[in-house]
Amino acid sequence: KQVYKDSCEYLTSDSSGEEKWTSCEIHLEQSKENQDVVAYLVFRNIDDSKRKQQNLEKMAEIDLLTNTWNRSAGTKRIENILNTAPSEGCVHVFAISDLDNFKSLNDKFGHMWGDKALYETVLIMKEHCRSQDVICRLGGDEFIIFLCNIPYDVVEKNISILSRKLHITYTKSEENIQISASMGAVVTNRAGCTFKELYEGADSCLYKVKRSSKGSYYISDKIY
Repeated sequence: KQVYKDSCEYLTSDSSGEEKWTSCEIHLEQSKENQDVVAYLVFRNIDDSKRKQQNLEKMAEIDLLTNTWNRSAGTKRIENILNTAPSEGCVHVFAISDLDNFKSLNDKFGHMWGDKALYETVLIMKEHCRSQDVICRLGGDEFIIFLCNIPYDVVEKNISILSRKLHITYTKSEENIQISASMGAVVTNRAGCTFKELYEGADSCLYKVKRSSKGSYYISDKIY
C-alpha cells in the first residue's frame, strides 16, 4: 500500500563539472506482510526536457526583435523590486524612453533600418545598465529603463550619460537621419510604490520633453 509520494527537481554536476537537471521521485509503501514501510527512490535524467521548458518560458518573456524583456515580463520584475525599499541614500529610478525621428527613419530608409535602430538602442541601454536593472520594451519605440537601488546623488548624471549615448546617426545614400531618445524619469525611495504610480509620473515627464526639447530628458523633483 502506497502511503506517500513526492518528487523534486535539482541540478547535479558530473565529473567534468557540467550541470544537468535530475528528478527524484520518492515512494513510501507499506509492506503487505507487516507494518514496515519501504522507501523507493527513482532518479531520472530530465536535462533535455527541462532546458526546453526553460527556453520556452524565456521566449514567452522576451521581445524577440530587441532581445530584452517584453512589457509583461518587465512589469513583473519591476513590481517585485518595488516591494523592497532601496538602501539608505539610494533610490529606484523609473524612466520611459521614446525614440525621436524613428518614424522618419522607417519611412525614408525602410523598416529594416528601424529594426536595426531598435536593436542597437537596446544594446546601448544594456551596456549602460547593470545586471540587476530592468530594461523592457513597452511596444513600438518605447522602452522602460528601471535603475535599481542607485545613489540619489548620481541619478541625473546617470540619465544624462545615457541620453548622450542614445544619439545615433544612420546614413543611406548620403542622407543622414539622427535617432535620439526623449526620456522622462521619476524616483522612489520607499517600498510599496506601484508600477502604475511611477509609469504615470514618468509619462508626464516624457510629455514635457517631447513638447520642448526632444533628445533630452526630464527628471521629476518629486520623490514617490
